[in-house]
Amino acid sequence: MDETAKYDTGKVGAFWIIPGPRVIGEACDLALALETDGVLNGPSGHNTLWERLERPAAFIGRAYTTVPRGRVLFMSSQKRFVVYAAVEVLKNPGAREAVEIFYGIGSSAWPVSWRRDSHYVTQPELFDEDF
Repeated sequence: MDETAKYDTGKVGAFWIIPGPRVIGEACDLALALETDGVLNGPSGHNTLWERLERPAAFIGRAYTTVPRGRVLFMSSQKRFVVYAAVEVLKNPGAREAVEIFYGIGSSAWPVSWRRDSHYVTQPELFDEDF
Protein backbone atom coordinates (compact mmCIF):
# COMPACT_ATOMS: atom_id res chain seq x y z
CA MET A 1 0.00 0.00 0.00
CA ASP A 2 1.46 3.38 -0.93
CA GLU A 3 1.79 6.31 1.48
CA THR A 4 -1.24 8.20 0.12
CA ALA A 5 -3.55 5.20 0.36
CA LYS A 6 -2.56 4.57 3.98
CA TYR A 7 -3.21 8.19 4.89
CA ASP A 8 -6.74 7.93 3.50
CA THR A 9 -7.76 5.13 5.88
CA GLY A 10 -9.56 5.79 9.11
CA LYS A 11 -11.66 8.66 10.39
CA VAL A 12 -11.58 11.14 13.28
CA GLY A 13 -14.16 12.80 15.51
CA ALA A 14 -16.08 12.86 18.78
CA PHE A 15 -18.01 9.86 20.10
CA TRP A 16 -20.04 8.34 22.93
CA ILE A 17 -20.44 4.71 23.95
CA ILE A 18 -23.95 3.49 24.68
CA PRO A 19 -25.00 0.03 25.86
CA GLY A 20 -24.28 -2.70 23.38
CA PRO A 21 -21.56 -1.42 23.39
CA ARG A 22 -22.31 0.80 20.45
CA VAL A 23 -20.77 4.03 19.22
CA ILE A 24 -22.74 7.14 18.40
CA GLY A 25 -20.84 10.11 17.10
CA GLU A 26 -19.38 11.77 14.06
CA ALA A 27 -16.76 10.13 11.85
CA CYS A 28 -14.93 12.55 9.57
CA ASP A 29 -12.70 11.39 6.70
CA LEU A 30 -9.10 12.44 7.14
CA ALA A 31 -9.22 14.34 3.85
CA LEU A 32 -12.02 16.54 5.29
CA ALA A 33 -10.71 16.83 8.85
CA LEU A 34 -9.63 20.08 10.46
CA GLU A 35 -5.88 20.36 10.97
CA THR A 36 -4.23 22.26 13.79
CA ASP A 37 -0.49 21.93 14.35
CA GLY A 38 -0.35 18.59 12.55
CA VAL A 39 -3.33 17.10 14.39
CA LEU A 40 -6.37 16.08 12.34
CA ASN A 41 -9.68 16.37 14.19
CA GLY A 42 -13.38 16.21 13.47
CA PRO A 43 -15.26 19.48 13.08
CA SER A 44 -17.61 19.20 16.06
CA GLY A 45 -17.28 19.55 19.80
CA HIS A 46 -19.13 17.17 22.10
CA ASN A 47 -21.49 19.85 23.44
CA THR A 48 -22.78 20.95 20.01
CA LEU A 49 -22.68 17.49 18.43
CA TRP A 50 -24.78 15.95 21.23
CA GLU A 51 -27.64 18.35 20.53
CA ARG A 52 -27.87 17.50 16.83
CA LEU A 53 -26.93 13.84 16.98
CA GLU A 54 -29.54 11.17 16.35
CA ARG A 55 -29.57 9.01 19.48
CA PRO A 56 -31.83 6.46 21.18
CA ALA A 57 -34.85 7.84 23.05
CA ALA A 58 -33.34 6.84 26.41
CA PHE A 59 -30.59 9.41 25.81
CA ILE A 60 -32.79 12.33 24.79
CA GLY A 61 -32.78 14.95 27.53
CA ARG A 62 -29.58 13.64 29.12
CA ALA A 63 -26.51 15.84 29.43
CA TYR A 64 -23.68 14.80 27.11
CA THR A 65 -21.39 14.41 30.12
CA THR A 66 -23.49 11.55 31.53
CA VAL A 67 -22.48 9.12 28.77
CA PRO A 68 -18.89 7.81 28.39
CA ARG A 69 -17.22 9.73 25.59
CA GLY A 70 -14.00 10.37 23.76
CA ARG A 71 -12.37 11.60 20.59
CA VAL A 72 -10.29 10.05 17.82
CA LEU A 73 -7.47 12.20 16.42
CA PHE A 74 -4.80 11.57 13.80
CA MET A 75 -1.28 12.81 14.55
CA SER A 76 0.22 13.56 11.14
CA SER A 77 3.85 13.79 12.27
CA GLN A 78 3.65 10.48 14.15
CA LYS A 79 1.39 8.85 11.56
CA ARG A 80 -0.84 7.37 14.25
CA PHE A 81 -4.37 7.58 15.57
CA VAL A 82 -4.82 8.59 19.20
CA VAL A 83 -8.05 7.89 21.02
CA TYR A 84 -8.63 10.03 24.10
CA ALA A 85 -11.47 8.62 26.16
CA ALA A 86 -13.21 8.21 29.49
CA VAL A 87 -11.92 5.43 31.71
CA GLU A 88 -15.17 3.48 31.15
CA VAL A 89 -14.27 3.21 27.47
CA LEU A 90 -10.63 2.31 28.06
CA LYS A 91 -11.50 -0.49 30.50
CA ASN A 92 -14.06 -2.11 28.20
CA PRO A 93 -12.63 -4.23 25.33
CA GLY A 94 -16.02 -4.27 23.59
CA ALA A 95 -16.24 -0.49 23.69
CA ARG A 96 -12.72 -0.16 22.30
CA GLU A 97 -13.53 -2.57 19.49
CA ALA A 98 -16.72 -0.63 18.69
CA VAL A 99 -14.68 2.60 18.41
CA GLU A 100 -12.12 0.91 16.14
CA ILE A 101 -14.86 -0.37 13.85
CA PHE A 102 -16.85 2.90 13.79
CA TYR A 103 -13.76 4.92 12.84
CA GLY A 104 -12.13 2.25 10.65
CA ILE A 105 -8.94 2.38 12.67
CA GLY A 106 -8.66 -1.18 13.96
CA SER A 107 -7.54 -2.45 10.59
CA SER A 108 -5.85 0.78 9.53
CA ALA A 109 -2.26 0.79 8.35
CA TRP A 110 -1.53 3.30 11.10
CA PRO A 111 -1.06 2.34 14.76
CA VAL A 112 -3.64 3.31 17.39
CA SER A 113 -2.82 4.64 20.87
CA TRP A 114 -5.41 4.73 23.66
CA ARG A 115 -5.14 7.41 26.32
CA ARG A 116 -7.16 8.43 29.32
CA ASP A 117 -8.13 12.08 29.31
CA SER A 118 -9.34 13.82 32.45
CA HIS A 119 -11.48 16.03 30.21
CA TYR A 120 -13.64 12.99 29.39
CA VAL A 121 -15.06 12.18 32.79
CA THR A 122 -18.51 10.64 32.99
CA GLN A 123 -20.60 12.25 35.71
CA PRO A 124 -20.72 9.30 38.13
CA GLU A 125 -23.89 10.31 39.92
CA LEU A 126 -25.74 10.18 36.61
CA PHE A 127 -23.92 7.28 34.95
CA ASP A 128 -26.04 4.20 35.46
CA GLU A 129 -25.65 2.33 32.20
CA ASP A 130 -23.87 -1.00 32.01
CA PHE A 131 -22.26 -1.55 28.65
